[in-house]
Amino acid sequence: MKKASKAILFLSIFITSIILLVTFFSSIKHQTDTESAALFAYLDINLAYPAKREQIAEARRIIAYTNFNAEASSELQEMIRSDQKLFDAVFYAYLDVEAASDDLRNQIYKARYIIISNTSWFDNRIVDTVREYDPETGIHHDIKPFSELFPSWGDPSYYIRLGFDLG
Repeated sequence: MKKASKAILFLSIFITSIILLVTFFSSIKHQTDTESAALFAYLDINLAYPAKREQIAEARRIIAYTNFNAEASSELQEMIRSDQKLFDAVFYAYLDVEAASDDLRNQIYKARYIIISNTSWFDNRIVDTVREYDPETGIHHDIKPFSELFPSWGDPSYYIRLGFDLG
């Protein structure tokens, strides 16, 4: 009986070690993918050779979706994923404006405008709280401030002033 329990203990430690190693190495690979993507994401895609354009687009996708998953609340992620137009906008909206070329910066602002114009939020520099009434459920719920939904996006009035024609 002792040999069997020692074998089971050894096997469970071995399996746990394998799982931990796989988790560790996959996180290193993800980090490496994200770091290498940062090298390509902000290059001007219009100036790149056709073969590199795909690599730049993939790098942008990695950076944008990594930032989206890290910054957006689970509630916001669920809402954005449920609307294809909003989810398509994530490809640009969650890129770094400061690192972007002028052309890419305009695409980022337009994508952010699409998301914020289809999201309930308020500017907490003006009011402290806002509640919304849902006539279907008869329940009032608090709306989150812009700074909480989009912490790295800065001043919400900037996006409104841009006034993009979204057709």
